[in-house]
Amino acid sequence: MPVSPTAYSDAGWAHLLRESKDLAEKSVEAVPLHKALTRLYKKLNAALEEDPPPGVRRRLWYMARATLKRWIRREYVSETVEKFSGKIENGFEYWFTFVIHQGVEPTNNRAGQKGRFASMSFSGRS
Repeated sequence: MPVSPTAYSDAGWAHLLRESKDLAEKSVEAVPLHKALTRLYKKLNAALEEDPPPGVRRRLWYMARATLKRWIRREYVSETVEKFSGKIENGFEYWFTFVIHQGVEPTNNRAGQKGRFASMSFSGRS
């Protein structure tokens, strides 16, 4: 059964980092991915502490997306790590909503949910 693009991302970064840590404890191949995710999350939070203007937020957003893309496009030998990478990719459009939109919490990213409802309304579906 395919995972919807936002089902995984709505849990936010807290869930993502917890799952990557658990996976890294079971698979050596997941250790660099977990470290990269943790570094990225910490860098973004540190940069956002000062509440940067929209232009800076947009640059952070582009940087974060490029970094994450590099990690999820890698070939993983472990089926479990590959599946986890796929989960990240499925929610790609929503992982960094908190960077662009002030006040959105990275640990419980509800903006993806709002975006889904907005797109459903826009397309005429209910």
